[in-house]
Amino acid sequence: MPTIAYQLTKRELILTGTVRKLLRTRTLISIGVLFVSAIMLILIGDSFRVLGWFALGFALLTPLLFMRVLQRVVNANPVLTSPITMTFDDDGIVSAATGQRSEREWKSFASWSDSDKYFFLHIDTLGTAVTIPKRAFTESELELFKNNLTQIGVQPRLAKNMTSDQL
Repeated sequence: MPTIAYQLTKRELILTGTVRKLLRTRTLISIGVLFVSAIMLILIGDSFRVLGWFALGFALLTPLLFMRVLQRVVNANPVLTSPITMTFDDDGIVSAATGQRSEREWKSFASWSDSDKYFFLHIDTLGTAVTIPKRAFTESELELFKNNLTQIGVQPRLAKNMTSDQL
């Protein structure tokens, strides 16, 4: 049973969460529609112009709003940034943090994805994910972990061109 230990920083959690949320197809479409609608309202003019400027401002500030929401969540849950010890085997994972212990079978995850620096184990189809840094693994543990990910049963979702700089 390999055991890894890691600790995520507030910055890591906020940036990865924001980038992942912004790169979701439905988020990009929503922001795009809002942006195009704003431009159209501004071009129509008259009384619609104010509404158009408001919509344009909202579309441009959406990433900052996502970041602020995630910042509040991370600040309200100190367990997210506490040291975490995770053990995994063929059955699932057991993770322990300050005041919390969690056991999950591999088949209980909806899917998984990864980037250059992180694994994301998706708890549901809404995008809620457990973030595990790849730096916590040795080479042999990383191979074992990847082999166990195949038990989730869903093809890995692409990290949608997330680079090391973005995460």
